[in-house]
Amino acid sequence: MIKTNHDCGGVVIVENKEQFLHNQQVFNEAKNKLTKHLETNYYHISREYHYKDIEPRIFVEEMLGENLQDYRFHSFTHIHSQRDSLYTQDSINKNPTNLDHKDKIDSQKIESYRESMQDSKANLPHTQIGFIQIANHTHTKNTLYDEKWEILPIAYLNMRGEPTNKPTKLPLMLQIAKALAAPLSYVRVDLYSIQNRVYVGELTFTPNGGTARFTPQEWDKNFGDMWAHQSSIESIREQKRDTKSYKGMQ
Repeated sequence: MIKTNHDCGGVVIVENKEQFLHNQQVFNEAKNKLTKHLETNYYHISREYHYKDIEPRIFVEEMLGENLQDYRFHSFTHIHSQRDSLYTQDSINKNPTNLDHKDKIDSQKIESYRESMQDSKANLPHTQIGFIQIANHTHTKNTLYDEKWEILPIAYLNMRGEPTNKPTKLPLMLQIAKALAAPLSYVRVDLYSIQNRVYVGELTFTPNGGTARFTPQEWDKNFGDMWAHQSSIESIREQKRDTKSYKGMQ
């Protein structure tokens, strides 16, 4: 399989290497397709900014099979700061007494412990899977599951597909998806489970350019509320409101 690294759809499937190399028409068609993709900045098509500065390249990878089940883990990560919730200066008794052992506890050790806990546990990432999307190979049907592999009552993009058996490697797939998603507020992690092995397909930052719809519509907000980036959006809105208020006072 020959692919481009910077866009969507730049794929040429080579089922027989010898025939591909010796059939000039097929080879030229593949070459022209890949050349067209290499000359296209996908950002200008979709305005998905992370595509903008990727250096276009071609790479080749082994085909894993046909009509594979594509498991898409829509993952959200929050960075929890626990500095306020662990201890506060006012909540610490500088000279507490252990009544069971009648020993005086060294307040300096408590302070040292408090600081070390703050350093180690401030900014803890917590990744959760909003939903797992199962898309058939033609991407005409989608079924959504939660982490426990229970079907969610949602239609996404288009009609729901038939129920799918839980993959035997689901615990490992969840672990891999969360590990890859941990540094990001949101990402879709695409995985394959083939012959008891898990393969990473791709990471997608803005599926469908952010235009896909959920039915019922309230699920759009439910998943949006899981996105930690919402706080940044609210901050921008606050700044805009403050700017308008300031201009109105001038």
